[in-house]
Amino acid sequence: MASPLFDECAETRMFRALSEISARILAAPTEEHRALLRNTAFVLRRELVELIQAHPIPEESDVARMQAGMGLSLVPREVS
Repeated sequence: MASPLFDECAETRMFRALSEISARILAAPTEEHRALLRNTAFVLRRELVELIQAHPIPEESDVARMQAGMGLSLVPREVS
């Protein structure tokens, strides 16, 4: 059986990491440690949001190309 880690997409793994960091913040022994973890969580969350926003959503022209047998090439868009 394959490891669940390899069955998950990058977004899912990043979300799990964010959840783990959040739990570690609650258990961190010092304010400084919590601040470091919190900064890591903010960066990870920003990266996750950017990754999700860049995920392409097929438009009608993509559907038409697929139905015409031309294939589909969805490339993540640039996020500004």
